[in-house]
Amino acid sequence: MDIFNLDGKVALVTGGNSGIGLAYAKGLVKAGARVALWGRNKDKNMAAVTALEALDGEAAAFVCDITEQTQVDTAFAATLAHFGQVDICFANAGGGGPRGMLHQISDADWQGILDLNLNSVVYTYRKVIAHLLERKAPGKLIVTSSVAGLMGMGYASGYATTKAAVLGLTRALAVELGRNNIQVNAILPGYVETECR
Repeated sequence: MDIFNLDGKVALVTGGNSGIGLAYAKGLVKAGARVALWGRNKDKNMAAVTALEALDGEAAAFVCDITEQTQVDTAFAATLAHFGQVDICFANAGGGGPRGMLHQISDADWQGILDLNLNSVVYTYRKVIAHLLERKAPGKLIVTSSVAGLMGMGYASGYATTKAAVLGLTRALAVELGRNNIQVNAILPGYVETECR
């Protein structure tokens, strides 16, 4: 049995047009999955699709700001219209957020990092979970957390807080969804060199 054979599966990767997300997507198409990429930048989305097609993969990209629930709803509907299903979700989109001591971070910046790294995962997972349960299908949910979620990171309290929060969400959903054969995991990278936005 080839445990890396994803033939017939559709994977959704948020923030899949560059960096870690695009690396996930490349691995997925090499294993046989069809891949839906969500990203805010249309040009980067299309370049990522071209890169995946060069690997003989099938991919499509959808413009989506995952901090907006309505955009997530629209992108998920478009993904289903294109592929017919979603079996795997990499909730990867996120960012570093504001830098500085906690008392220097504005309410707007604090809310922004919560929306980017935590609420976006919730918005995306809600759609995927409901879809998997409706299909009575097995599935996999994977979030990109960070070692900062375990160890903390000075002058980046919002980042560390949100990356710790998605670990709690992962544990809760693993218990909640395990009986439905939906596996929930987190990946905790350290520093990764990626291109600037």
